[in-house]
Amino acid sequence: FLLSRPEVDPQRIFACGSSQGGGLTLITSALRPEIRGGVAGYPFLCCFPESMRMLRSYPYDELNCYARAYPDLAQEMLETLRYYDAVNFAPGIKCPMVVGIALEDEICPPETSYAAYQGLTGPKELWLFPDSGHGNAHDYPAKETEWLERQINLTKPGGADD
Repeated sequence: FLLSRPEVDPQRIFACGSSQGGGLTLITSALRPEIRGGVAGYPFLCCFPESMRMLRSYPYDELNCYARAYPDLAQEMLETLRYYDAVNFAPGIKCPMVVGIALEDEICPPETSYAAYQGLTGPKELWLFPDSGHGNAHDYPAKETEWLERQINLTKPGGADD
């Protein structure tokens, strides 16, 4: 859609999101070479089996409940989830990518987000938020904006370039 719009500069298409949006940022960036870079904050959709073992809370508890209710389908469920695991898409990402990880995150375990970061093969940056939980790193939005502005060479109004 974006490429069909005359007002869109195809050199300035970036993907950004947090939580499920962070996982989708990774997946979309692997599938769409038009994306020039991205910021994936606290990415969900990473390392489902490991997350299911580490956490007994939503959303992984739903998967564990399903596996207990349908033990004969548990392996098939895990195989299906591999198709949606952002870690499996990370090696296909060639554009610059930031992964933000909250080290106190109880929804998207830091280890799983780090696995996605480790899988990246293009230029990458890691932002760690040591005292933050899921989605509450207060300096994250400003860092994201600054990174994006730097990537697309924007200058802020009132800056040195005015």
